[in-house]
Amino acid sequence: MFPLVLEPSEKKTYYMRYETTGSMNILLRILTPEVFEKSKNNETIFLWLFYGMLIIMILYNFFIYLTVRDTSYIYYVLYVLFYLLISMSLNGIATQYFWPDLTWWSNICRPLFLGLIAFSAIQFARFFIQVKAYSKHFDRVLLILAVINSAGALLTPIVDNYRIMIFSTIVFAGFSIVIATSFSYYLSLIKKSRQSSFFIVAFTIFFAGTLLYFGKSLGILADTFVTNYGMHFGATIQVTLLSLGLGDRINQMRKSLLAVNLDLEDKKSRLEDLNKNLEQKVEERTEELQTA
Repeated sequence: MFPLVLEPSEKKTYYMRYETTGSMNILLRILTPEVFEKSKNNETIFLWLFYGMLIIMILYNFFIYLTVRDTSYIYYVLYVLFYLLISMSLNGIATQYFWPDLTWWSNICRPLFLGLIAFSAIQFARFFIQVKAYSKHFDRVLLILAVINSAGALLTPIVDNYRIMIFSTIVFAGFSIVIATSFSYYLSLIKKSRQSSFFIVAFTIFFAGTLLYFGKSLGILADTFVTNYGMHFGATIQVTLLSLGLGDRINQMRKSLLAVNLDLEDKKSRLEDLNKNLEQKVEERTEELQTA
């Protein structure tokens, strides 16, 4: 922000020089202090509502994980946590509050968080959809992709080249998520997997919002409210659907367990009836033998 003070009818020329290793998307706006303050307050309210929703999802699902000990929940929590951090970084909130004096980290943390997002998303898909039960070979492929993404993320501070790392991370993370989503389509359509359906819908909506944001960042789409916050809306719907999917998975497991218990009780009842009939037959035969 640069304050510009002009006298009435005064004309001034300003020059600005930009240098960046990332995408250059320059939008200049001139606002009065009152309008700027109102705009800033509205954006702050919107962003913290979004961040608050993600924090609630993290805490809620973490406590469920402590109860049920389902690995899917911990990878879901990690996925939402890393997305929260990269979102705060992109919006400038993280730099403002968490690391205001670490300019180098403000750039490097983005490809690092992005790699960890891809890692946790793939691991979540493996355990949530139970890929190993359908295909051990594809489960191994996803595991390799997850390891490569995490290794690339951890190499980010060492390489210390934003342009190289952000490009390679986006390409490989996108490729990995597309592979996982494609297999989910197969399981949903062919194997009728409920978890795959949740995964597909959630990530498709998120991809749509992300494409709007990247289109704006690359200058392909206009800078509007929808393109600016499309990724936020997509992420909100995504984490909600995935949380519902986790709950649905627990309900399905509960129903299956209940069905098994009912079946066992039915078999136990039949066995008891059989034992009673057998005892009655033995008594009858004994009486016949005694009479004989």
